[in-house]
Amino acid sequence: FGHTSFPNMERDSPYYALKYWVKSNRIKYKNKECGKKTSLTEEQISLFNKIGFQWNPGGKCRTWEKSYEELKAHYDRYGHTHVSRDTLLGNWLRSQKIRLVT
Repeated sequence: FGHTSFPNMERDSPYYALKYWVKSNRIKYKNKECGKKTSLTEEQISLFNKIGFQWNPGGKCRTWEKSYEELKAHYDRYGHTHVSRDTLLGNWLRSQKIRLVT
């Protein structure tokens, strides 16, 4: 394949588990870069870097305020806060809802 990006795929795809393993490692790396604790080691990061792994295809650390401003802009434009889970904003909104109920 020559890259570490994955398109949308069905659960029965042979690469589905790999896609989510890659995604979880990107999240761990992002958390580490943002100063949060993570189980991702420097050795693992080095191994990923050796294959030219693309860590952050979506951007840098997102602050709560930046995500809120994006949600507000979405609301101002569309009149609702229904955001696709397949976006950074959608993932952030989902995490906020989870925190509210726990």
